[in-house]
Amino acid sequence: MHFKVTFITKWSDFDPNKHMRHTAYNEYAAEVRIRYFRDQKFSIEEFTKHNIGPILFTEETSFRREIHVGENISVDFKLSGVSKNNERWKITHRVFNEQGELSAIIKVYGAWIDLTKRKLTTPPKEANHLFDMAERTEDFKEIYLSKEIENKVYAFDYVALEGEDVVECDITNVPLDDNQVDAVVFSLSLMGSNHTDYLREGSRILKPYGSLFICEPKKKAES
Repeated sequence: MHFKVTFITKWSDFDPNKHMRHTAYNEYAAEVRIRYFRDQKFSIEEFTKHNIGPILFTEETSFRREIHVGENISVDFKLSGVSKNNERWKITHRVFNEQGELSAIIKVYGAWIDLTKRKLTTPPKEANHLFDMAERTEDFKEIYLSKEIENKVYAFDYVALEGEDVVECDITNVPLDDNQVDAVVFSLSLMGSNHTDYLREGSRILKPYGSLFICEPKKKAES
């Protein structure tokens, strides 16, 4: 099911240079997600009823063309990934200007949070259908949680959300022995000025002839 919403932009969406603010793109994308959920019979009221809400881990925006004051825009919704029980999801939005030209691409990675416990949660059975009708991107992939992988998975971050199997620690000094793991993955984690220390630590815990993977935006890698 193709899902797209057309918006009449507001004066407050634009900066002094008469260009749409970067944050306005993301705000319209968030509105599209809520409208999509509502279209699937899971409105804000249903979120409140089940005491859950959507949260984002990452939000990546790439800009293609300017949007100027007075232009209307259209934003679509495509599913790029989802886990077996809808606990995690990846959504791609394309933003088009009034002439139908691609102006921006927004990619988000999100989950659900229990609004009382403030912990990540699995959505209720009433939400099982949420993504069934969503149009998928060409690069759609199922999202596998660490608990679904047979091999032992260690996850580390400076900040760990409750409900996640993540150990909160200094990434330059993770609590693993030398030559302990078969593969190391750095995912959107090398933005610090001491990123070489992270790589050294990854090499330390990696077994001989193990694999090290880096997942970072292309622009950052080139710089």
